[in-house]
Amino acid sequence: MKSLIMVFIGFVAVSCDESGLEIPVYEMLPVSKYERDTVKTLITYDSRRIIRYSLYVKDVLVSETALAYKPNGIYCSLNGIDYEIQLDNTIGGSRVEHLYAYIGDELYYDVLYKYDGEGRLSNTEINVLGGPYYTSYRYKESSIEIVDDGVYEIPLGNEENAGYVFNVLDYANAPHTSKYVINPDLYFLNIYGKPVGKLPSGHVIERSGNTLRIGKHYYEYTTATLLR
Repeated sequence: MKSLIMVFIGFVAVSCDESGLEIPVYEMLPVSKYERDTVKTLITYDSRRIIRYSLYVKDVLVSETALAYKPNGIYCSLNGIDYEIQLDNTIGGSRVEHLYAYIGDELYYDVLYKYDGEGRLSNTEINVLGGPYYTSYRYKESSIEIVDDGVYEIPLGNEENAGYVFNVLDYANAPHTSKYVINPDLYFLNIYGKPVGKLPSGHVIERSGNTLRIGKHYYEYTTATLLR
């Protein structure tokens, strides 16, 4: 009987621990079009979240997918790769804990994500052929240091990353970060921890209405807030 009681108490304690870490909600403005080089992504929303990606290369539709939101994660396909996004156990905002990418029935790669005390992406482990590879991110007052097959520095300017539409960690073109850690289209799911609040310096920043252009990146967005 004592053993049964101890097991029951342990079960209750574990269940209480599984209530989830409370984190802030970082409001990201809905981006309806994102272009870089010859690639263009059109993004469709319902009242709360992204429901479809349409991917074009040189204005030719190459991939279109609906997103599936399930209790154990988010599922979608982009350009021949199927993604399973497992979210961290949190209350409030959402962030990725483990991402799996498949080509057909074969696992292409997977990424484990860790965050610092302020909720920013801090470390990843990338399991892919030839790996594993590791990346880390250090946030300074006026720059971000990325360790990723070398050291990359992103200088930050004074302009606000309004609505967090710009994927700042992709700016350095660090190879594993840009290819595996933060998919440029999945960035708009707002699942990679606390976004960077300042835009990088070193490029002309063009704004016109609800559009933003920095170097090769172009965004069209709306100021409407998604319902939650």
